[in-house]
Amino acid sequence: MAFTPTPHPVLVVPSQDKIRSFVERGEEGTAELARILEQREELIRLEKEDPYRYGYEPPHWNDADELWKGCGELLIQGGNRAGKSEFAAKRIVQMMTAKKGAKV
Repeated sequence: MAFTPTPHPVLVVPSQDKIRSFVERGEEGTAELARILEQREELIRLEKEDPYRYGYEPPHWNDADELWKGCGELLIQGGNRAGKSEFAAKRIVQMMTAKKGAKV
C-alpha cells in the first residue's frame, strides 16, 4: 500500500532528493522519514479539526503583534486574500477569550 501525503499549501513534503538521502541511511533514516511524515500528517489533521489552536500563522503576524503592543491602532495593508481579515478575526477571538468580561 502506497502512502499519499495530504496536500497542504505550507507544510511541504520532503523533496525526492531528501527522501532518497533518508532511505540511503538505511533503517534508521527510513524510520526518521516515517516520523517526519507522520508528524506532518498529524499537524494537518489538527489544523483541520481545530484551526483556532493549530492553524498556520505566517511569521509576519508576530511582527504585527509586536507593533500592536506599543499602540492603540494598527494599519494592516495588503492585497486580496493577503490574510488581513483572518489576522483581525483571530486576534479578536483571542482577546475575547483571554479577557474575562471584555467588550470587543
